[in-house]
Amino acid sequence: MKRGKFNGRPERGQPCPRVSLAWSWLAVLLPLAPLAASAHEDLLARIALLSEVLRTNGPSAEVRFQRAEIYRLHLDWELALRDYDTAAPALTNESRLALGRALTLSGAGKPAEARQVFDEGLRRWPTNVSLRLGRARVLAELGAPSQALDDFNTALAHSANPGPEDYLERAKLQAAVSGPAAAVSGLDEGLRKLGWTLTLQRLAVDYARAAGDSAGALARLETILERANRKENWLALKGEILQQAGRKFEARATYEDALKAIGELPPRLVRAGVVVALQTRVEAALAVLRRESGTNQPDR
Repeated sequence: MKRGKFNGRPERGQPCPRVSLAWSWLAVLLPLAPLAASAHEDLLARIALLSEVLRTNGPSAEVRFQRAEIYRLHLDWELALRDYDTAAPALTNESRLALGRALTLSGAGKPAEARQVFDEGLRRWPTNVSLRLGRARVLAELGAPSQALDDFNTALAHSANPGPEDYLERAKLQAAVSGPAAAVSGLDEGLRKLGWTLTLQRLAVDYARAAGDSAGALARLETILERANRKENWLALKGEILQQAGRKFEARATYEDALKAIGELPPRLVRAGVVVALQTRVEAALAVLRRESGTNQPDR
């Protein structure tokens, strides 16, 4: 018999399989948070391990709950709900059960049912940030942007560790409900909370433009240019904003700078499709400005 194979009792020096499995499923639970990005095979392996724990060690609400979480990440909605329901009697006083069930219903394309679970959860745990953010997203999906915005505002007011995506999603709702200037204000709140963040500043540029604040958009864009290793795209955008604002001479100079930045790229990058498209767009904009000024010569 090969060493380590279990034949009813452990060999000398080998751990009991029941103990080993207990430690194994604990190892599954610890890294659960980043599982959303895990490979398909990794999720299946974790499901198989937890299933073996249940088969070997008997019923466990905690193991059922953790398997439900992994089923949810694997998009196995029906199996996730089955495990959540099985775990529910022992976890009825825990907000994570309500959150898991609601997120599963939302993922399964049942936003109205998800909202009911979120509503019930928030009646019990009104300051729970995850439940509040989850309901905000479901309300947005159900076409209730004002209510969704209220939930986002409440969640962010209570969140100790919000993410950029929370402010980005809220900004879209702020723009829809109150206009682009409100979205800019909300993104500025995120920048104060999180520090300078490219995704927040980039969206703020767009909303500032939409609000007619070209000076504000340009000021924000300068903070991006200061930090950018490659500047050709940002210079092209700056040229567009200047052109839109009627600052044609500055726009021409900025477009020329964009073309210069493209020319300084390695040849393999210059030939890349996205760079060729950018160069074509910048050259077309320059041609328009030169025709308007009565000259086809580059600025010097």
